[in-house]
Amino acid sequence: MALYAEVRKMDEDDEMARYEYVDAEGLGSVVLLNKKAETFSLESGFDDILYRAVVAKIAAIWLDSGTAPDHVFVQ
Repeated sequence: MALYAEVRKMDEDDEMARYEYVDAEGLGSVVLLNKKAETFSLESGFDDILYRAVVAKIAAIWLDSGTAPDHVFVQ
């Protein structure tokens, strides 16, 4: 089974960035990045391997660039 998600930033402020992603079947989930605590949490959806792949992708870009990405793909 292949992993795929399109991830889009919904909103962002100084403390948080909120992301929505849709899997290959069209099911959506929402992830929160707490910039101050440097943590992620799941607002809606399931804590599964796709969630972990999405978090890893966002975290890698955020830690590398210092900015929360606007739009990414997880494959």
